[in-house]
Amino acid sequence: MPKRRDINKVMVIGSGPIVIGQAAEFDYAGTQACLALKEEGYEVILVNSNPATIMTDTHIADKVYMEPLTLEYVAKIIRFERPDAIVPGLGGQTGLNLAVQLAKKGILKECQVEILGTSFESIERAEDRELFKELCESLGEPVIESKIAMSVEEAVEVAAQIGYPVVLRPAYTLGGTGGGFVDNEEQLREAVQLAHSMGRRVYVTCNTLPREDELAALPKYLEFLQDVEADALIIADIGVLELAKKHAPRVAKHISTQFGVINSAAANALYALGADTVVLARETPLEDIRKIRRNTPPELRLEAFVHGAMCVSFSGRCLLSNYLTGRDANRGQCAQPCRWKYHLVEEKRPGEYFEISEDGGTHIMNSRDMCMIEHIPELIDAGIDSFKIEGRMKSSYYAAVVTNAYRHAIDSAVAGAPLDPLWVEEVNKVSHRPYTTGFYFGDPGQYYHDATYFTDADVAAVVGTCDADGNAVLCQRNKFYRGDELELLTTDAAPVKFTVEHMYNSEGEEIDDTRHAMMAIHMRLPRYAERYSIVRKCR
Repeated sequence: MPKRRDINKVMVIGSGPIVIGQAAEFDYAGTQACLALKEEGYEVILVNSNPATIMTDTHIADKVYMEPLTLEYVAKIIRFERPDAIVPGLGGQTGLNLAVQLAKKGILKECQVEILGTSFESIERAEDRELFKELCESLGEPVIESKIAMSVEEAVEVAAQIGYPVVLRPAYTLGGTGGGFVDNEEQLREAVQLAHSMGRRVYVTCNTLPREDELAALPKYLEFLQDVEADALIIADIGVLELAKKHAPRVAKHISTQFGVINSAAANALYALGADTVVLARETPLEDIRKIRRNTPPELRLEAFVHGAMCVSFSGRCLLSNYLTGRDANRGQCAQPCRWKYHLVEEKRPGEYFEISEDGGTHIMNSRDMCMIEHIPELIDAGIDSFKIEGRMKSSYYAAVVTNAYRHAIDSAVAGAPLDPLWVEEVNKVSHRPYTTGFYFGDPGQYYHDATYFTDADVAAVVGTCDADGNAVLCQRNKFYRGDELELLTTDAAPVKFTVEHMYNSEGEEIDDTRHAMMAIHMRLPRYAERYSIVRKCR
């Protein structure tokens, strides 16, 4: 790459204090960056709070600021020195976090400072675990099944969903501090007990197509699930259904969408074999659902997807994932290659790329998410008994916002009241791709033009404790400032907007911003909020 001649002064953000034997690579990398930039003739400004490093020797940079590595101090230095660019990528988590904060606060734009090396968007996508996971999935890169948990209770639930063993990885730690492995079926028992104590049901996915050598272990597992009092099994194989009837007779049997039920004959046959609920294939049109309801026993519950990733090829039996990435969709490991954009290259015309499109037949490409929140009355009228939201690999924030919105939409429909537009706005405040109504109102056609994720809000904090007057202790999730307009999300009310007037740290000192990851924040909320309620900042 040729030398940038439009840049004269560069600021390097250091890593701050380090522990001997840990993170020394940041000191070395930062030192070499300063020397290399000076060698090229650039004026180098270094910001680092640690005097006990090679980096802060006087000959390494033209000017060294040994100041706290916080937004406040770095912003002051930028405004004074007016660098043309900053290099944040050699300061570890500290440098990257500062770059994001400087960009979001508008300091970089105000002072016309460019980020060198890695863009703000790339940093944010790499540091936000959910965004990074979505990026990997969109690229077809293998991503181990995972989920974000914000409490021990949530972690137990996630472990039960994923299956053991699991790896625990705390957020915002260096060197994997506090991480570990868990391999304990007793936690599943505890998770079920916790759910039941909160009035919730636990459905266990048994919807893989087991190979012959896996059948021997299945009876014992089914007996275990009945013993821990699981409420239902989600099944996609007729043999598993028969084994479940024998080894877990007290547990309800739900037929997975991966069974591909799109007609009443299949639904009736499964009911005769012991099924309590059938989750219809996503490809089932609304008019066909009406007919299925008329031609099946009322005791058989019909369930349908209403929101989330809309797998196709047929209801999640993706051939592309296996072939292109080696990840078996049937094992819950789909790489979602239906969201990729494809081109064809003809043998005798190398380098000429032609977009793939289809007018009919089997659809293999889909880069949209389903959203039926405005059509709940129609689905109820068609005979659907329960609605299903696709939440695999999603955050607790996503689950909370979407389920809350649909809960209110269902309640409105049952009461015969119109849907408040507020709840339509809510589903736009989670990370999602362009929305569609799927196959309910006809063939949607292939869509692969844009797989970009959108969101209108970010989680600012999670409620830890709160008294009746709204005096709360929050745990920070993303930075916010005094004067910001936030929204409080609880389970029993619509979001409440409020402005941050005063907030305090754990020492009782008033603060202007939540500068430390996962810090405790004392502030007044507009109303009482139960534990784990969410405070968010809209964009």
